[in-house]
Amino acid sequence: MTEPLDELLRRNARVQDQELRATGLVDSMDATWLEARAEAGAGAPAVPRRSHRRGRVAAAAALVVVAVGAGGAPAFADWVGLHTGSYDTGPKREHNPSTPDRELWRMSSPELAPHLQAWERDYPLAPGHSLDPLIDDYSRAENSQMTAAGFRDSVFFYSECTWVDYWVTADRAGRTTARREATQGLADTVAKLDSPARINLDQPGRMFLVALVGAARAGDAGPLERERRINCDWQFR
Repeated sequence: MTEPLDELLRRNARVQDQELRATGLVDSMDATWLEARAEAGAGAPAVPRRSHRRGRVAAAAALVVVAVGAGGAPAFADWVGLHTGSYDTGPKREHNPSTPDRELWRMSSPELAPHLQAWERDYPLAPGHSLDPLIDDYSRAENSQMTAAGFRDSVFFYSECTWVDYWVTADRAGRTTARREATQGLADTVAKLDSPARINLDQPGRMFLVALVGAARAGDAGPLERERRINCDWQFR
């Protein structure tokens, strides 16, 4: 049975469960950023929590997840092709060109996995992790689509979360060598926010990731523990 769309988004977005249930969600990233700063306390890097209206999948705030095939009829043939030939070009007043990264791809297509695995070469995962949980989540997302750029960004954020998890696990176990390895892996991933492709993340989110690397280098576990709990826990359940 197809999972409800909100459940899919909960599992694949950098949000907390209560945000999907809350009423009167604010759309301003500034508001969620300020709220997170207040919760984190003075002197600690705040964890920006993405409202599901602003960044449902992998914090890709300008990207679209589309549910299709309603009405009880089969949405696709037995083979679900990846490409739709449709593009997310944004609102009419900001019409963007139909570039390959804006094409809407089908989440449940078997053709998706090789693309995710190719992006893993750009955004390596921490030891002991694989893309299998992410691939499995998408394979169950029948009748849903996202832009190619959104899928790429999801691999970036998945990579970031694996290094956060690796750092936290090593820190709890007192394994300093593994923690140094995790710090370098996290720094290498964050350094790729703009290359080989620009990750769709707003300035507060970028500032937070840079601060997270600083916390890892300083051995400050608090920000990494919070990042794992708020934005990464779904990855490792």
